Amino acid sequence: MTTRRKVLAGLLGTAAAAYPVAIEPRWLDVNRRRVRLARVPMRNPVRVLHLSDFHASFVVPLSMIEHAIAVGLAGKPDVICLTGDFITQRGDAPAARDYIRILRPLARHARTFAVLGNHDGGRWAAQTRGWEDHAVVERILEESGIELLHNRSRAVEIRGQRLALAGVGDYWAGEVDGAGAFRDVDARLPVLLMAHNPDTKDVLDEHPWDLMLSGHTHGGQILVPFYGAPFRAVEDTRYMSGLKPYGARQIHVTRGVGNLLGVRINCRPEVSLLEVG
Repeated sequence: MTTRRKVLAGLLGTAAAAYPVAIEPRWLDVNRRRVRLARVPMRNPVRVLHLSDFHASFVVPLSMIEHAIAVGLAGKPDVICLTGDFITQRGDAPAARDYIRILRPLARHARTFAVLGNHDGGRWAAQTRGWEDHAVVERILEESGIELLHNRSRAVEIRGQRLALAGVGDYWAGEVDGAGAFRDVDARLPVLLMAHNPDTKDVLDEHPWDLMLSGHTHGGQILVPFYGAPFRAVEDTRYMSGLKPYGARQIHVTRGVGNLLGVRINCRPEVSLLEVG
């Protein structure tokens, strides 16, 4: 009986140790949310697929990202928004041709836009074993048919509804240029703002946006019961995950698809489908 108890305890211990590495990081949560914009009424709702933080690396193989993309596309989005951190660091980034292959179905399905994250190259990334510029990630996006909105905007018409998408550079990299991003924005349209880090909101208050789409936080990645996230990548912890009001505006922060160091606890990876109307 003692031996049996020891074997059972060992199996339970092994399962508990394996869960945050082998199970939860691959257990996608599909969240569907309705977003109602207050400033500019919309005649027809628009389905937005919001994905972020792929973090392609040794611990996040392309197969995981490919699965998340397939799950997202099954929701039949009208437009797709990717909010940065396509890689983690230079040393374990996948081959560009392989990454391009799995990203291409996005743009084949619907118009797809992206912004860059702090890991995608630039001042912050260069200090953490990343690239000094965005050239590699920019090439992957371009050859995948994905339009990069790096401090720029684009007006689109979807299901008879005109709206504007604006995107800014990364907050930690010091590349946010609100004037550039909003230079051509028609404020009479509903405006979706893409910014990797939700703290970016604090430097874009004066600009006309209705819904900000962000990632960066991974939802905390590790959530301790009765405590929350011991590791927080934002100053304003109100915007760690989910859809939250910001005055009359709204901010949606997805927990992201990938992770750092291969671990998630009580914080599953996320595919977000938003009905914006």
